[in-house]
Amino acid sequence: MKNDVQIEVSDFGPIVSAEIDLKPLTVFVGPSNTGKSYLAILIYALHRYFTPNRYFHWPRLFDDPRKSYLNRQQINEITQQLRTIKTYFESESNREIELSREFARVLQTHVLQSADKVTEEINRCFGLTNPFSLIRKGTSKTARISLRHKLENDSGYLQHSLTLGNKVKFELSLPRDAKIQINGSRANHAIYDQLRSYLEMIESWNVGRITDRFTVNRLYSLLTELALPPSANITRSPAYYLPADRTGIMHAHNVVVSSLIAGVPTAGLRPVQRTSLFSGVLADFLEQLIQISPSDKRDGIKNGDFGTEIEQALLQGSVKVIKSNSIDYPTFAFQPNGWNEKLAFANVSSMISELAPMVLYLRHIVNRGSVLIIEEPESHLHPAMQVELIRQIASLVNLGIRVILTTHSEWLLEELANIVERSRLGESTTSRNADRSVSLRPEQVGAWLFNPLKRPRGSRVVEVQQDESGLFDSGYNRVAETLHNDWADLRSVTQSKT
Repeated sequence: MKNDVQIEVSDFGPIVSAEIDLKPLTVFVGPSNTGKSYLAILIYALHRYFTPNRYFHWPRLFDDPRKSYLNRQQINEITQQLRTIKTYFESESNREIELSREFARVLQTHVLQSADKVTEEINRCFGLTNPFSLIRKGTSKTARISLRHKLENDSGYLQHSLTLGNKVKFELSLPRDAKIQINGSRANHAIYDQLRSYLEMIESWNVGRITDRFTVNRLYSLLTELALPPSANITRSPAYYLPADRTGIMHAHNVVVSSLIAGVPTAGLRPVQRTSLFSGVLADFLEQLIQISPSDKRDGIKNGDFGTEIEQALLQGSVKVIKSNSIDYPTFAFQPNGWNEKLAFANVSSMISELAPMVLYLRHIVNRGSVLIIEEPESHLHPAMQVELIRQIASLVNLGIRVILTTHSEWLLEELANIVERSRLGESTTSRNADRSVSLRPEQVGAWLFNPLKRPRGSRVVEVQQDESGLFDSGYNRVAETLHNDWADLRSVTQSKT
């Protein structure tokens, strides 16, 4: 898959400006309160918007029927292109199609009218009621977000642009003679059946009825399912977000589930309790946890269990899913290697409760092609475990999982530099340590520094290149240098007095 995907933001949250290439492994570094999580949550929200699933569906085209009119020539032009696409489905081939003028216009109009839907998803993920609080404080009036990717045939960039201000505006820019990839697999029965049904309907009706609202709305619905997902490219991949403070959330999760189980005998007898609102990322995280079932466990990496390696390399034990007989919510426990007993998360180390959600997601939820966003994966980990964890994450990337990290760990970055450096050794050269042979090519990795500014107040995001020594210069090492120099000065003064 090409890596020619960029996200650009300005005046968003604390971020003054950022232009980032999304790589198979993307790392956000920098001081606290500079916008790393803001950008990570935004990327998650865009994935949620562009990836229909059972929780979220593409918005309907043209909710106002008065805007649902196309003339006969326009419908004929689009219908002819759909007949061509139908032949691709029947031959089960993946083809690029050049979008007709009217086909492209419908897509652009749909995006323009979907501004409320995409901002609704962004609001949900941030836990806000409106998007205007996301505009950088001290700036004039608007925040801008652009997501663009290079089309497969190198005919240019397709770009979605969102402007947050007095009015919310969402636009799609298509290059002239744009082509998009159509998945012609008959395995996608729902779209193929819609396509065939629509064409049969058009061919059976007379010309005078071809522009009625039912026909046009059905056409728009088909175009939404057929052409909008390919236009979103990598953001079509399902994304999963592991928020910070996973230890606290796991402890709270078990308390909540325990209280639900205890309350089953009196369900319906007690008044409904008012609960606090979560941000969307936290709500999604909790919802996905409670949907995990022991029967969903995958067997080995070939079948999608990507969590076992982390269990054995770092946890020295297994994360267990326990289903209650009285309520359909799971609880979780940890079983150390060689033990018959299982330990509740309240009785395990913070490292285990911090990494357990990652294991659960990698075993039960995440698939190849998914995007896994992890805030501060180094939390509660000894430096040696931080080093081992980034090796495991690099292995996940090589297995086809895209990863986005926010981090404050110099240990993690130094080992990431080693992982990239190993790719330059060549196949004939092996590392001294066989268990440390994982590598990623430079083009697979992107590190981005969130640099705080005084004027304008906020942060500017710049790419962190490997320096002459091969390290990612994030600025974290300067903290160690300052501490060492202070120690040396103090030591010198102390020795001069003795």
